[in-house]
Amino acid sequence: MSAAFAVWTGWSLHAYNVPVSLMLTAALGVFNAVFGPAADLAAKAGTVTHRCRESGCTFRVQLTGPDSGESRRWQEIAAQHPHHL
Repeated sequence: MSAAFAVWTGWSLHAYNVPVSLMLTAALGVFNAVFGPAADLAAKAGTVTHRCRESGCTFRVQLTGPDSGESRRWQEIAAQHPHHL
């Protein structure tokens, strides 16, 4: 989808005789503006966060794609960590 927007931007600028270097810059900017947030959302979909339950503690662990055993182990570590930040 972001590639389609980038191509459309480049093609639209081509109609106005914009130099190729500026078309490429604009197209890559549009690609990054659409692809970056989309990639971030996709990464967050598979991320699990465990936080310390102590009031005021900011300790947390983020896991990407863990199985249930690994997630449970890190949940216990977050609950029992010795340094409350």
